[in-house]
Amino acid sequence: RNLIEPIGNTLRKNRMQRSERSLRIDERSHHANFGDEGELPAHQMFQFVHKFTQETAYNRMLVSTRRQVHLMLAQHIEVKHANDIRSHYAVLADHYLKAEKLDEAKIYLLNAGDTAIECCASSEALKFFTKALEIIKNKKKNQVGGVADERAKGGGDFGTMFSRGSDEEGHIWRQIGEAN
Repeated sequence: RNLIEPIGNTLRKNRMQRSERSLRIDERSHHANFGDEGELPAHQMFQFVHKFTQETAYNRMLVSTRRQVHLMLAQHIEVKHANDIRSHYAVLADHYLKAEKLDEAKIYLLNAGDTAIECCASSEALKFFTKALEIIKNKKKNQVGGVADERAKGGGDFGTMFSRGSDEEGHIWRQIGEAN
């Protein structure tokens, strides 16, 4: 139905030139087949033809399925890019957040924030650190039975929140100070 297209080769042109040949999945081998083109290589990548199609497909997924997909993507990125993980901190943080794996997300948010500071991208760093703080704050809130601790009463004042904070909070506060 032309909802997805291959990335990075001429298969798309060939497929688009033919009339009404559809993508078929062989149930036994789980390989995709394009008419008489033969099997696609296992590493073939696809993309949605249009962003709205992608969003619709994503929004129709069960929430539990979305979480699983994001977790698998994060784990795949960690393995595939183990030698260059630093350039994927932000993407990993996003996938772990969407997978609701907050401890892993926090680690990558902190690393992404540190990397952004090094690159003089202070507004991006602030976003990463703010999200990491939300995770830390919610975790503490849940640990004390839903009662907000006294530092949260400061109304968002960073100095009040971090003056007696954990090591992670202190690190974030120091980094935010450097960014400003």
